[in-house]
Amino acid sequence: MKEIYINPENLTAEITYTQTKTDESGIIVDTIIIPVIYSQEQFDTENITRIDYYINEHIKDDNIKIYEDLCYSVGKINRLAEVNFDRLRRLINQYFLNRKYKSFFRKRDKATQEIAKYNVLHNFNKLTFRQLFNILKYIIENDRKFQSIAEFETLEKREAFFEYYDRFIANRNIFTHGIIFISLPDMKIMCRAIVNNSEVYREIDENSIVSTHQVYHLLDRVIGQMLEKLI
Repeated sequence: MKEIYINPENLTAEITYTQTKTDESGIIVDTIIIPVIYSQEQFDTENITRIDYYINEHIKDDNIKIYEDLCYSVGKINRLAEVNFDRLRRLINQYFLNRKYKSFFRKRDKATQEIAKYNVLHNFNKLTFRQLFNILKYIIENDRKFQSIAEFETLEKREAFFEYYDRFIANRNIFTHGIIFISLPDMKIMCRAIVNNSEVYREIDENSIVSTHQVYHLLDRVIGQMLEKLI
């Protein structure tokens, strides 16, 4: 029987389903690893010993394919996020190429004071995705030449754009550092990560993948329009 971890706080059991594929000579060429969380109202000696059997009965080829396909999709989203992260860095770097950084952030508001802590002039290549996003927000709010872009025309539109971007970054961080598993008995595919010292769960399905792709293309288009205004 595989090792099973029982969490008494939320009455779940965790187990890793493993399947290997070999070639004709018996050499392992692929490994399928699916972390599984099994939830039940209560656990006792009898049903703990049956968990392994139960999981093997429910993790079928169709479920494995769905899991593998979604893992591939999450991997692609992570790659898209890294491309966006790189474009955002290039945009902000280009923005300050012909501007004095200190003079632009001359206000004494809360946002300016927070960005000042980044020590951008010396730590630009070390800035996180979210720190770059915070600088972007400040630029959009304070440089009116970008507010002719459709997504920035009104305060409501800007706030909606910021919300899309914030959620995109949050999901990227969870997908990058999280564990994707199948939840039984509801057969949901979830991603679990530690955020601010707390466990965070995101359900992954085809709709969430499609919506994330749509947000990526929105962000990519807007960043492109901002770069055009810097030419």
